[in-house]
Parts: sequence; structure tokens; C-alpha cells
Amino acid sequence: MLSKRRYDDSDRRRQTSRNQRALHDYAQRAADLAGDSDRLRRLSEGECKACWYLGRGRIAGAAMTDADCVACGTTVTYSSTATNKLCAKCAHDLNVCIRCGGEKEC
Repeated sequence: MLSKRRYDDSDRRRQTSRNQRALHDYAQRAADLAGDSDRLRRLSEGECKACWYLGRGRIAGAAMTDADCVACGTTVTYSSTATNKLCAKCAHDLNVCIRCGGEKEC
């Protein structure tokens, strides 16, 4: 029978390193959000500040997925399970975020 591994100094160092990377990432996101450093690209992609700066790294499955636009009902096909609430036309026409439907300049 295998003995259970015990917590040791390498566990502490590994978790501390992960925590430091996460804190650095959150601080960088906050700085990017505060200055809206990617504003032109964000707006060209049709996203609000929250989705663009805080919603990075959406977890999605690698499967073709169909989703209906919540405004017009048009079915849009996506290359993953990370879908948007609105189709590009409705998001543009309504001047809202393609991902969440909120105001782009929230």
C-alpha cells in the first residue's frame, strides 16, 4: 500500500508561487482596466471593460457550439462553448457589449 504524501516545504513554496502569480495578474488587470489601455481594440471587438479586462481566459470546451442571439434570435455558430449573448449586428446596433449585453463604457 502506498503511503499518503505529507505536506512539506515544497508544497508551501509551490502554492506561494502560484499565489504571487495570481496577485500579479490581478494587479495587472486592475491597472489595465483603470487606464483602459486596450480601449481601441476592446471597442473594435465590441466588448465592455468588464468582459475585456476581467473576463480574460474564459473556460470553454473545444466543441462547435450554436447559440441564439438574445436580441434577434439569430443562431450563431462558435468554435468553442464560450458563446456571446448577442450577435455582432445586434451588439453594434444597440451599442452594447457582444459578450454580456451591458454598456460598453460601464
